[in-house]
Amino acid sequence: MSFNLFPLSALSLELQIHKGLGPGLLESVYEVVLAHALKSRGLKVDRQVPVAISLSSHQIGIVYQDSMRITNPLFNLRKSA
Repeated sequence: MSFNLFPLSALSLELQIHKGLGPGLLESVYEVVLAHALKSRGLKVDRQVPVAISLSSHQIGIVYQDSMRITNPLFNLRKSA
Protein backbone atom coordinates (compact mmCIF):
# COMPACT_ATOMS: atom_id res chain seq x y z
CA MET A 1 0.00 0.00 0.00
CA SER A 2 1.44 3.35 -0.93
CA PHE A 3 2.15 5.94 1.75
CA ASN A 4 -0.28 8.47 0.25
CA LEU A 5 -3.20 6.04 0.13
CA PHE A 6 -2.87 4.66 3.65
CA PRO A 7 -4.92 7.31 5.51
CA LEU A 8 -7.78 6.92 3.03
CA SER A 9 -7.73 3.14 3.22
CA ALA A 10 -7.57 3.28 7.03
CA LEU A 11 -10.59 5.58 7.07
CA SER A 12 -12.41 3.29 4.66
CA LEU A 13 -11.61 0.34 6.93
CA GLU A 14 -12.90 2.25 9.97
CA LEU A 15 -16.15 3.03 8.16
CA GLN A 16 -16.57 -0.62 7.10
CA ILE A 17 -16.07 -1.76 10.69
CA HIS A 18 -18.55 0.77 12.04
CA LYS A 19 -21.10 -0.18 9.40
CA GLY A 20 -20.59 -3.89 10.10
CA LEU A 21 -20.83 -3.61 13.89
CA GLY A 22 -23.44 -0.87 13.92
CA PRO A 23 -23.65 2.22 16.10
CA GLY A 24 -23.85 2.45 19.86
CA LEU A 25 -20.93 0.31 21.00
CA LEU A 26 -18.17 1.57 23.25
CA GLU A 27 -15.25 3.18 21.43
CA SER A 28 -12.97 0.46 22.79
CA VAL A 29 -14.90 -2.19 20.83
CA TYR A 30 -14.31 -0.39 17.52
CA GLU A 31 -10.67 0.17 18.53
CA VAL A 32 -10.04 -3.53 19.21
CA VAL A 33 -11.64 -4.59 15.93
CA LEU A 34 -9.75 -1.95 13.92
CA ALA A 35 -6.46 -2.97 15.55
CA HIS A 36 -7.12 -6.60 14.65
CA ALA A 37 -7.99 -5.67 11.04
CA LEU A 38 -4.82 -3.57 10.66
CA LYS A 39 -2.62 -6.29 12.20
CA SER A 40 -4.10 -8.84 9.79
CA ARG A 41 -2.87 -6.54 6.98
CA GLY A 42 0.69 -6.77 8.30
CA LEU A 43 0.87 -3.46 10.20
CA LYS A 44 2.26 -3.04 13.69
CA VAL A 45 -0.45 -1.61 15.96
CA ASP A 46 -0.06 -0.43 19.56
CA ARG A 47 -3.13 0.60 21.53
CA GLN A 48 -3.46 3.14 24.34
CA VAL A 49 0.10 4.44 24.04
CA PRO A 50 1.06 6.92 26.80
CA VAL A 51 2.38 10.24 25.52
CA ALA A 52 4.76 12.23 27.71
CA ILE A 53 5.10 15.98 27.34
CA SER A 54 8.12 18.11 28.16
CA LEU A 55 8.46 21.87 28.14
CA SER A 56 11.99 23.22 27.86
CA SER A 57 13.89 21.09 30.36
CA HIS A 58 10.84 20.25 32.52
CA GLN A 59 9.21 16.87 32.18
CA ILE A 60 5.46 17.44 32.53
CA GLY A 61 4.72 13.73 32.41
CA ILE A 62 2.14 11.60 30.70
CA VAL A 63 -0.80 13.83 29.87
CA TYR A 64 -2.82 11.70 27.45
CA GLN A 65 -2.80 8.47 25.48
CA ASP A 66 -2.87 7.89 21.75
CA SER A 67 -5.79 5.59 21.09
CA MET A 68 -3.74 3.79 18.48
CA ARG A 69 -0.27 4.00 16.99
CA ILE A 70 0.18 2.31 13.63
CA THR A 71 3.67 1.79 12.26
CA ASN A 72 5.41 0.13 9.38
CA PRO A 73 8.82 0.82 7.82
CA LEU A 74 7.46 3.71 5.71
CA PHE A 75 5.36 5.72 8.15
CA ASN A 76 4.08 6.22 11.68
CA LEU A 77 0.41 7.15 12.14
CA ARG A 78 -1.03 8.26 15.47
CA LYS A 79 -4.73 8.24 16.17
CA SER A 80 -6.11 9.96 19.21
CA ALA A 81 -9.70 10.05 20.37
